[in-house]
Amino acid sequence: MKNSNFLESCASIANVIGVVFAKHKNGIYAGGMLMDNFLELEKPDNWIITGLIERGDQVLIAGAPKAGKSLLASQIALAVASGGTFLKWEVAKPFRVAYINLEIRSKRFAGRLAYQTGTTPAKIRKTRRVPNVIAEINRHDRLMPIHGYRTIDVIAGGKDVEALRKKIADYQPDLVIWDVLARCHNEDEMTPAMKKVLQALRELSGDSACIVVHHARKPPEDSNRPQVASDIRGSSAIHGEVDLAMILTKRAGQGARYALTWSARNVEEPPEMSLNCKSLYFVDAEQAKATAQVEAIKTAFIGRSMMQSVELLDAIKEALRCGRDVAYATIATAVESKLLQKFRDGNAVVYKLAA
Repeated sequence: MKNSNFLESCASIANVIGVVFAKHKNGIYAGGMLMDNFLELEKPDNWIITGLIERGDQVLIAGAPKAGKSLLASQIALAVASGGTFLKWEVAKPFRVAYINLEIRSKRFAGRLAYQTGTTPAKIRKTRRVPNVIAEINRHDRLMPIHGYRTIDVIAGGKDVEALRKKIADYQPDLVIWDVLARCHNEDEMTPAMKKVLQALRELSGDSACIVVHHARKPPEDSNRPQVASDIRGSSAIHGEVDLAMILTKRAGQGARYALTWSARNVEEPPEMSLNCKSLYFVDAEQAKATAQVEAIKTAFIGRSMMQSVELLDAIKEALRCGRDVAYATIATAVESKLLQKFRDGNAVVYKLAA
């Protein structure tokens, strides 16, 4: 009993001290309009994609026609619905995504998701099975594609808009993707009216985050620079309304290489992205390069415990379709990272794959 009374006394004293400190004139619990605002700092961040997209954000994906904007949007949708990653950013947990597809037929949309989850439409037709990630998303109703419209005027309103509003409200998504902006209105994209269009899309999305896919001007044929916010059609009205803009550029003469520039937030961007043409998935180009180098080295050692320098160089040159200097650099990086062990066998330089 004595211990119990002692503990109760300590708790009472701690409570009194807490109230005193809370009511200090500099304390955020001191009351007043400004302190009411500072109390917001105690609330946890409400990230959809940690460090990138928060609930309530409006995000723009812009790029020239056929630059891969919709592929990027569906990649984000899959990452968010599965609780995976987008490039180097982690999704906080699996969320519900509504994807308003105004661009392609529903069959083509399903085919795109098939490729992006590691299979093909032909395999699905043959096996009548989908990848685990698709089955898991479907099991929990985390991705709702909406294909019923080719165009919709969110400013004029009407039955279609109200039906779409109800569908979104009933589903209660955490993220809404509008693909593509040009099919959501009948306004001139080069006028301030676009601000109203974006506000209407934000309102239809409720308190969810929303992503809007939009066309940028086609870059000149001789341009090698990545596109930026000023290249967005109707940039002043549109860029001024969104919280974050991603501008996607296909790099001329670089194969499936892309640049992704950002505007309106301090985001550390990957300098270059690579599009995997088999899976239609964007990855950080440097990360993709490093992965390919590791796979080339591991493949070279299949069925072998050791390789001489010349043999390994030739194997890497063939696997990566690169020159001698790049192959040398690949081996040096692997030794530095302890993927390979280097030693001498008489006059020969020999490599062994680390255990």
